[in-house]
Amino acid sequence: IVSINAGGPAESNSGGGDNSFVADEDYNATTTTYAVTNTISTTAAGANAAPMAVYQSARQGTVTYTIPGLTAGTSYPVRLHFAELYFSAAGDRVFNVAINGTTVLTNFDIVKTAGANYTAVVENFTATANSSGDIVITFTNGTKDQPMINGVEIL
Repeated sequence: IVSINAGGPAESNSGGGDNSFVADEDYNATTTTYAVTNTISTTAAGANAAPMAVYQSARQGTVTYTIPGLTAGTSYPVRLHFAELYFSAAGDRVFNVAINGTTVLTNFDIVKTAGANYTAVVENFTATANSSGDIVITFTNGTKDQPMINGVEIL
C-alpha cells in the first residue's frame, strides 16, 4: 500500500528490496532528519530489507506517522525499518513504538537488536486500520536518547 523513506527522498528498489519507497510523508512532528553515506548491511534484515538507501536516512525524535486511506477494520502487515546511524554501542539509543495506541516495542535498542551500528533490522507487525481507515505509529522516548526510524511500510 505504501512504503515511506523516513527522513529521506523517494528511493527506487532497483538496488534491492521488495518495494520502491516514497519520500517522507504522513508524519506529524517537529523532529530532525539525519543522513549518512556509510554502507549499511542489509543481510540481518533478511528478505524484507528495504533498499540500502532507505537505511542511510532517518527521522529522529518523537514522531507519529498516520497512514491514511486504508479500509477500516482491515488488518495490514506493518514493517518498520531501522539502522543506527550515529551511536555504536548498545544502550545509547533506547525508545518505544506503539501502533494504534498499543505498545509493540518497549525500550527498543537498534544496535542491540541488529548486532552493530550501520546494520539494518526489520520489525514486523500486523495492525488493524482504525474506524477512520488509519494506522497510527508513534515513536516515543524510552530510557536513553530519542527515537529513530528509517522506513515505514504498510503492505
